[in-house]
Amino acid sequence: LAPATVSSQPALTITKTASTPTVEAGDLLTYLITVTNQNSATDYARDIQVVDNIPADTVFVDADFIVGSGTILSPTVGTNGPVTYNVNNPSRLNAGQTVVMSVTVRAISPLPNGTVITNTYGVNASNIAQPVNGKPVTTTITSKPQITLSKTVQPQVVLTNQPLEYTVTVTNSGNATAFNIPFTDTLPTDFAPSTVQWVATIT
Repeated sequence: LAPATVSSQPALTITKTASTPTVEAGDLLTYLITVTNQNSATDYARDIQVVDNIPADTVFVDADFIVGSGTILSPTVGTNGPVTYNVNNPSRLNAGQTVVMSVTVRAISPLPNGTVITNTYGVNASNIAQPVNGKPVTTTITSKPQITLSKTVQPQVVLTNQPLEYTVTVTNSGNATAFNIPFTDTLPTDFAPSTVQWVATIT
Protein backbone atom coordinates (compact mmCIF):
# COMPACT_ATOMS: atom_id res chain seq x y z
CA LEU A 1 0.00 0.00 0.00
CA ALA A 2 1.18 3.55 -0.79
CA PRO A 3 1.60 5.87 2.21
CA ALA A 4 -1.20 8.41 2.72
CA THR A 5 -0.79 11.99 3.99
CA VAL A 6 -3.36 13.14 6.55
CA SER A 7 -4.06 16.87 6.60
CA SER A 8 -5.48 18.56 9.67
CA GLN A 9 -6.10 22.21 10.44
CA PRO A 10 -8.06 24.56 12.70
CA ALA A 11 -11.24 26.25 11.50
CA LEU A 12 -11.12 29.67 13.17
CA THR A 13 -13.89 32.25 13.05
CA ILE A 14 -13.94 35.70 14.64
CA THR A 15 -16.97 37.88 15.33
CA LYS A 16 -17.58 41.14 17.14
CA THR A 17 -20.55 42.89 18.74
CA ALA A 18 -20.85 46.51 19.87
CA SER A 19 -22.53 47.50 23.13
CA THR A 20 -24.84 49.87 21.23
CA PRO A 21 -25.64 50.64 17.57
CA THR A 22 -25.47 54.39 18.28
CA VAL A 23 -23.31 56.35 20.70
CA GLU A 24 -23.18 59.98 21.81
CA ALA A 25 -20.03 61.88 20.88
CA GLY A 26 -17.83 61.80 23.99
CA ASP A 27 -19.35 58.58 25.38
CA LEU A 28 -17.92 55.08 25.83
CA LEU A 29 -18.38 52.17 23.43
CA THR A 30 -17.45 48.57 24.28
CA TYR A 31 -16.84 45.76 21.80
CA LEU A 32 -16.81 42.02 22.52
CA ILE A 33 -14.60 39.89 20.25
CA THR A 34 -15.23 36.14 20.03
CA VAL A 35 -12.77 33.67 18.49
CA THR A 36 -13.99 30.10 17.98
CA ASN A 37 -12.34 26.97 16.64
CA GLN A 38 -15.32 25.43 14.93
CA ASN A 39 -16.54 21.91 15.74
CA SER A 40 -15.59 20.94 12.20
CA ALA A 41 -11.90 21.66 12.89
CA THR A 42 -9.52 18.74 12.54
CA ASP A 43 -6.77 20.34 14.64
CA TYR A 44 -6.35 22.74 17.53
CA ALA A 45 -5.23 26.35 16.98
CA ARG A 46 -2.02 27.48 18.69
CA ASP A 47 -0.26 30.81 19.20
CA ILE A 48 -3.49 32.72 18.61
CA GLN A 49 -3.16 36.46 18.08
CA VAL A 50 -6.05 38.88 17.68
CA VAL A 51 -5.54 42.42 16.37
CA ASP A 52 -8.25 45.03 16.84
CA ASN A 53 -7.86 48.35 15.06
CA ILE A 54 -9.21 51.19 17.21
CA PRO A 55 -11.64 53.07 14.93
CA ALA A 56 -10.96 56.56 13.64
CA ASP A 57 -12.79 59.26 15.67
CA THR A 58 -12.30 57.23 18.86
CA VAL A 59 -9.57 56.81 21.47
CA PHE A 60 -8.52 53.77 23.48
CA VAL A 61 -9.83 53.33 27.05
CA ASP A 62 -9.43 49.68 28.14
CA ALA A 63 -8.95 46.09 26.94
CA ASP A 64 -9.36 42.74 28.71
CA PHE A 65 -9.88 39.00 28.36
CA ILE A 66 -13.41 37.80 29.23
CA VAL A 67 -12.91 34.08 28.47
CA GLY A 68 -9.33 32.85 28.41
CA SER A 69 -6.24 34.88 29.25
CA GLY A 70 -3.04 36.19 27.77
CA THR A 71 -1.08 39.37 27.17
CA ILE A 72 -2.39 42.61 25.69
CA LEU A 73 -0.43 45.24 23.80
CA SER A 74 -2.44 48.45 23.59
CA PRO A 75 -2.00 52.14 22.84
CA THR A 76 -1.82 54.66 25.68
CA VAL A 77 -5.22 55.57 27.12
CA GLY A 78 -6.60 58.53 25.21
CA THR A 79 -4.74 57.73 21.98
CA ASN A 80 -5.42 55.64 18.89
CA GLY A 81 -3.75 52.52 17.49
CA PRO A 82 -4.12 48.73 17.28
CA VAL A 83 -4.80 46.49 20.28
CA THR A 84 -3.05 43.10 20.09
CA TYR A 85 -4.20 40.11 22.17
CA ASN A 86 -1.83 37.13 22.48
CA VAL A 87 -3.78 34.15 23.82
CA ASN A 88 -1.84 32.05 26.37
CA ASN A 89 -4.69 30.17 28.01
CA PRO A 90 -5.81 27.95 26.47
CA SER A 91 -2.47 27.41 24.76
CA ARG A 92 -4.28 25.13 22.33
CA LEU A 93 -7.78 26.07 21.22
CA ASN A 94 -9.47 22.76 20.55
CA ALA A 95 -12.42 22.21 18.25
CA GLY A 96 -15.52 23.78 19.81
CA GLN A 97 -13.56 26.04 22.17
CA THR A 98 -13.91 29.84 22.35
CA VAL A 99 -11.97 32.80 23.72
CA VAL A 100 -13.59 36.20 24.27
CA MET A 101 -11.94 39.62 24.57
CA SER A 102 -13.22 43.14 25.12
CA VAL A 103 -12.07 46.59 24.10
CA THR A 104 -13.55 49.91 25.23
CA VAL A 105 -13.13 53.15 23.32
CA ARG A 106 -14.42 56.68 23.72
CA ALA A 107 -15.91 58.59 20.79
CA ILE A 108 -14.19 61.93 20.46
CA SER A 109 -16.19 65.13 20.86
CA PRO A 110 -17.30 67.17 19.07
CA LEU A 111 -18.30 65.04 16.09
CA PRO A 112 -20.92 65.73 13.40
CA ASN A 113 -24.22 63.97 13.96
CA GLY A 114 -24.42 60.81 11.83
CA THR A 115 -20.67 60.13 11.76
CA VAL A 116 -20.13 56.39 11.24
CA ILE A 117 -17.41 54.63 13.26
CA THR A 118 -16.06 51.50 11.56
CA ASN A 119 -14.10 48.89 13.51
CA THR A 120 -11.93 46.24 11.80
CA TYR A 121 -10.24 43.22 13.39
CA GLY A 122 -8.80 39.79 12.68
CA VAL A 123 -7.23 36.63 14.10
CA ASN A 124 -4.14 34.64 13.25
CA ALA A 125 -2.53 31.44 14.52
CA SER A 126 0.79 29.77 13.84
CA ASN A 127 -0.86 26.76 12.20
CA ILE A 128 -3.32 28.42 9.80
CA ALA A 129 -2.47 29.41 6.25
CA GLN A 130 -3.54 33.07 6.52
CA PRO A 131 -5.23 35.45 8.97
CA VAL A 132 -9.01 35.47 9.28
CA ASN A 133 -10.67 38.89 9.19
CA GLY A 134 -13.98 39.57 10.87
CA LYS A 135 -16.91 41.48 9.39
CA PRO A 136 -16.46 45.23 10.10
CA VAL A 137 -18.73 46.61 12.81
CA THR A 138 -20.26 50.08 12.38
CA THR A 139 -21.67 52.42 15.01
CA THR A 140 -23.37 55.76 14.34
CA ILE A 141 -22.58 58.92 16.30
CA THR A 142 -25.45 61.03 17.64
CA SER A 143 -24.64 64.61 18.57
CA LYS A 144 -26.09 68.11 18.65
CA PRO A 145 -25.02 71.62 19.68
CA GLN A 146 -26.38 73.10 22.91
CA ILE A 147 -26.23 76.89 22.82
CA THR A 148 -26.57 79.18 25.85
CA LEU A 149 -26.24 82.98 26.10
CA SER A 150 -25.19 85.20 28.98
CA LYS A 151 -24.57 88.96 29.22
CA THR A 152 -22.75 91.28 31.64
CA VAL A 153 -22.43 95.07 31.69
CA GLN A 154 -19.73 97.45 32.91
CA PRO A 155 -20.09 99.84 34.60
CA GLN A 156 -23.41 99.10 36.24
CA VAL A 157 -23.96 102.81 36.97
CA VAL A 158 -23.20 105.34 34.21
CA LEU A 159 -23.64 109.07 33.57
CA THR A 160 -25.37 110.55 30.51
CA ASN A 161 -23.26 110.42 27.35
CA GLN A 162 -20.82 107.92 28.89
CA PRO A 163 -20.12 104.56 27.22
CA LEU A 164 -21.35 101.20 28.43
CA GLU A 165 -19.69 97.88 27.66
CA TYR A 166 -21.84 94.80 27.33
CA THR A 167 -20.17 91.37 27.14
CA VAL A 168 -22.28 88.68 25.52
CA THR A 169 -21.00 85.10 25.90
CA VAL A 170 -22.27 82.43 23.51
CA THR A 171 -21.42 78.93 24.77
CA ASN A 172 -21.76 75.61 22.98
CA SER A 173 -21.79 72.91 25.66
CA GLY A 174 -23.03 70.24 23.23
CA ASN A 175 -21.06 67.57 21.40
CA ALA A 176 -21.37 68.92 17.86
CA THR A 177 -20.03 72.10 16.27
CA ALA A 178 -22.64 74.84 15.76
CA PHE A 179 -22.72 76.75 12.46
CA ASN A 180 -24.47 79.96 11.37
CA ILE A 181 -25.79 80.87 14.82
CA PRO A 182 -28.32 83.73 14.57
CA PHE A 183 -27.85 86.40 17.22
CA THR A 184 -29.99 89.48 17.91
CA ASP A 185 -29.25 92.03 20.63
CA THR A 186 -31.97 94.66 21.14
CA LEU A 187 -30.50 97.86 22.58
CA PRO A 188 -32.34 100.00 25.14
CA THR A 189 -34.41 102.85 23.65
CA ASP A 190 -32.22 105.56 25.20
CA PHE A 191 -29.10 104.46 23.30
CA ALA A 192 -27.77 106.44 20.37
CA PRO A 193 -27.30 103.82 17.63
CA SER A 194 -24.57 105.77 15.88
CA THR A 195 -22.25 105.23 18.82
CA VAL A 196 -22.57 101.43 18.94
CA GLN A 197 -19.39 99.43 18.30
CA TRP A 198 -19.06 95.64 18.14
CA VAL A 199 -15.99 93.57 18.93
CA ALA A 200 -16.19 89.76 18.61
CA THR A 201 -13.70 87.16 19.86
CA ILE A 202 -13.78 83.37 19.73
CA THR A 203 -12.18 81.27 22.47
